[in-house]
Amino acid sequence: MNVSIEKNITTLVVSALGVIVVLALAYGIFSYYKNSLSQQAHEAFVQRYADFEKTSADANPPSQDLINAVSQDYAQYKNSAYGSFFLALQAELQQRAGNKQDALATMDKAIADMSSADSVLYHTYATKHALMQIDSIEPSVQTKGRQKLEKLAYMSKNPVRDMALYYMGYQAFIDNDAQGVQAAWGKLFDANQNPTSLWGMRALQLRNYTA
Repeated sequence: MNVSIEKNITTLVVSALGVIVVLALAYGIFSYYKNSLSQQAHEAFVQRYADFEKTSADANPPSQDLINAVSQDYAQYKNSAYGSFFLALQAELQQRAGNKQDALATMDKAIADMSSADSVLYHTYATKHALMQIDSIEPSVQTKGRQKLEKLAYMSKNPVRDMALYYMGYQAFIDNDAQGVQAAWGKLFDANQNPTSLWGMRALQLRNYTA
């Protein structure tokens, strides 16, 4: 083999190995960063959610400082697995503070960013999003919310389908739509009219209360 050619091949092999090592190191650093970021995001989310529950328990509207803090958390951890959940929490806080328009805009973004990998969380927030749309002052947005809620209620793969059925029946209930109430809430009871979930129990309590 020509010495020059052999030298070139050796140089290429060494360079290739160098690239592989660099990529491996980069992947290792990236994985550590992602894991470390997720851990930090988890700890921050747990703390913010505790603050949210405390505000809810006190029945006081959340402070703007808390809403801003959650917004800052999102900016810091948006690239982690918890990014969209900080947005969803911010939307909850904005809604409780009476800022319905801002809350819906924030939840719009949260749902768009949220992975459906965790089916329970995704469909729970999707139901919440539909309810916020129904509560909008815009008729077109209300219609979208009702359509989305109905879709969630009849989605067989929705693990929180009973929640959507309850709220669909509740919307019919406040609209004095007896047929709509039966269509939704009827699916929350067995053949003996016993509730099959906590949402069925809530429907039964409300039905008995107004009987």
